[in-house]
Amino acid sequence: MLDMNTKRLHLFSSILLTLLAHSAVLALAAEVTPSSQSLETQADERYRSKDWPAASSAYAALVAKRADSGMAHFRLGVAELHLGHLDRGLAELESAEKLGGPVPQIAYWKACANAAAGRADRAITELERASAAGFAQTTALDDEPLLSNLRSDSRWPALRKRIDSAAHPCRYDSRYRAFDFWIGEWDVRPAGAPETTPPAENVITLEYDECVVHEHWKSANSSGESFNVYDASREQWFQTWVDNTGGLHQYHGNPDRQGNMVFLTDLQYTPGKERVPTRLTFFKLGADKVRQFSEQSSDGGKTWTVNYDLIYLRRANHRGSLRMVERSAVLSALERYRAAWLVNDREAVLRTFTDDPVLIPVQGGSRPVVGKDAIVSYWWPATGPATRIVAFEQQVERADGEGNFAAAYGFSKVEWVAGATSQVQSSRSQWTAVLRKGADGEWRIGALAWAVTP
Repeated sequence: MLDMNTKRLHLFSSILLTLLAHSAVLALAAEVTPSSQSLETQADERYRSKDWPAASSAYAALVAKRADSGMAHFRLGVAELHLGHLDRGLAELESAEKLGGPVPQIAYWKACANAAAGRADRAITELERASAAGFAQTTALDDEPLLSNLRSDSRWPALRKRIDSAAHPCRYDSRYRAFDFWIGEWDVRPAGAPETTPPAENVITLEYDECVVHEHWKSANSSGESFNVYDASREQWFQTWVDNTGGLHQYHGNPDRQGNMVFLTDLQYTPGKERVPTRLTFFKLGADKVRQFSEQSSDGGKTWTVNYDLIYLRRANHRGSLRMVERSAVLSALERYRAAWLVNDREAVLRTFTDDPVLIPVQGGSRPVVGKDAIVSYWWPATGPATRIVAFEQQVERADGEGNFAAAYGFSKVEWVAGATSQVQSSRSQWTAVLRKGADGEWRIGALAWAVTP
């Protein structure tokens, strides 16, 4: 019995010592971790606010403590590039890549460094490597000041298009455009019904970077939506319909030789009965007319009977409206304007305007600012403290237009610091922009008016 008690005592002592040792390790970690986390948090905040001198100092201190951190080397390299220390930045990016840092971003910033140093060939090579590794940030390409020397290179347009096609594949593949004829705002009536018949409403929009055709149906006794998308992996279109009765229809199909969209599925029309082959066809009858024709077959597709036959007429007040594809381009132009301010790139901001722009600050005593030279003097005066934008929120409430002209309005909030001070100031505004599509197909701001709001 004594031997057994002795063994138990030794066992309990061993467990107790292990727990005490583990507690000591946890206590040591608790002492060390806050300091490390504080440094990382501080460095991250300075990096995100684009305070490059402070970010460089913070990440240099972090690298000194954690030389094996690829991300720390990467961010230190980016900060050094923005401070004009190109060779030092490149060296940190090299270290980051060796330590397993993010290759697409590292190659991109190497391209920026080489472009700023006048090494165009190396810059193009790094951008090609970034593209091959999955880099797909077109806004960064358009707005980064370090790449300004490269944008006039003859190889730039093709390379930019390649990267943008990775970011927005649906814009560059014609197969995704096969159902665009359905996009719009429509009055819908049964075929043959008089025009005095109250119509159902169907609004079809192009969403998610021009990849998804989204239907919004509403009638006197039903409502529902469908998502229509081309799946390149299966080379087919798919439609998923849901409605207010719990209905779920899932179709698949493709355009026929005439360009009409033909979907097929099996539907259950009577509870407890077998599902029945169903065909749903959308006929393009002109720029402002579409026919939606549903059929079912009771003999495996040999013969078909009509479920319904609907005629869409584009709403008269929308026949001249901005096409959804163009609306997306207008929104992209407004986003480029916002992004250019966020990187504090004057030239990038000016590129978002037409050659003859007008600013209209709607506030006491302010006069219109006409022309780019006047805008430079207004926004970037030669005297006075330099201003750096640190945050820019932009909400677009509506964008519409006709032909090569568009108008948009919304709300924004801007935060900035002036001069050497670190105090953040902010302003909220309601704005209206008039945009024009140029001969190169790009939308740019022709006039911008804003009023400061509480």
